[in-house]
Amino acid sequence: MMIPYPLCNNTHSDQTFFMGKFNTFISTYPDAASAFFDKSNRVHSKMQTCTHNPHVTHKTINHELYHNKNNVLYIFPNLTLDQPITLSTVFSQYRDTHTLIIIVDRNTSVSIHDMVADAPIARHIQYWVHENAHLRLFYVQNGLSSTHNQTIACYADTYSTINIQSLIAGELLSKTFLSLYMYGMHAQAHISGAIILKDTHNNSVSLYQKHLAPRTTSHAAIRGIIRNNAQLSYNGLIVIDSEATNSEATQENKNILLDSGARAESIPSLEILTNEVQCAHGSAVSYLDPEQLFYAQSRGLDPDISRRILIESFAYELFEKNAYSPPCSPLLEHLQALLS
Repeated sequence: MMIPYPLCNNTHSDQTFFMGKFNTFISTYPDAASAFFDKSNRVHSKMQTCTHNPHVTHKTINHELYHNKNNVLYIFPNLTLDQPITLSTVFSQYRDTHTLIIIVDRNTSVSIHDMVADAPIARHIQYWVHENAHLRLFYVQNGLSSTHNQTIACYADTYSTINIQSLIAGELLSKTFLSLYMYGMHAQAHISGAIILKDTHNNSVSLYQKHLAPRTTSHAAIRGIIRNNAQLSYNGLIVIDSEATNSEATQENKNILLDSGARAESIPSLEILTNEVQCAHGSAVSYLDPEQLFYAQSRGLDPDISRRILIESFAYELFEKNAYSPPCSPLLEHLQALLS
């Protein structure tokens, strides 16, 4: 098992990253801070007139907005980190942290594990992935009986890649907002997510894919498994800007209802402002296929085992077919525990 990098309130000893207050980051790494402000201003200036996503405010970034309000995790350029960084340490060391800005500088490859159990009621995390940088994010939200709001915004620069694998379960009332902004040419983002609900859990998931530059790519696949009287509401939107020619985007949401009281609502949408694109979206809500159950039982499996095999294959296929980023062991362990 890999030992995750510890996080501390200073520069890491082997010069891999800095963790601390944003104003300290500005004074310690002025060049990196200046580059960040230039990129964020450029991105948000493109979205001044954008009102498609009500959960994101588009303001010009300035120093005062960040001073003394946020913490920053800055990962240095030209690195390949062979061990994951865990975010649970951040929120345990910084109790007042509700907003975290993560900057992956150019030509750096990193994996980040965000395992959420007893987190603050509301969290907002920004990921800025600079030129030719690569981020693998494994996000597990598995609370017990709390309420939780999570906002994740990812910004992909030129030739960068973002691979996200998520597992959401176990929240009495949860809202998750995930936004992708492809603002650099040839940027790519790939998302695989599973949502497992039971009892009276009520979860809302919003996925927003915004393409701002030519030849960008984003693919998203979300699957829900809902049992008892749980409810899932899914809203997805792909927006292709008029300048994002030759871009490709897909969004898929499939849900299985395991009981008569389970409910799922799925609303995927497209907004295309240019003709030279390839886009697709789709959704499905259904019970387990009786023909598939019959086929499994005709091979000698009892009904309970047949049912479990179909449910597990529905969930595991989502991650196993992701050729861009193989799943991590903690995520699969959580998934197996929830399905069993």
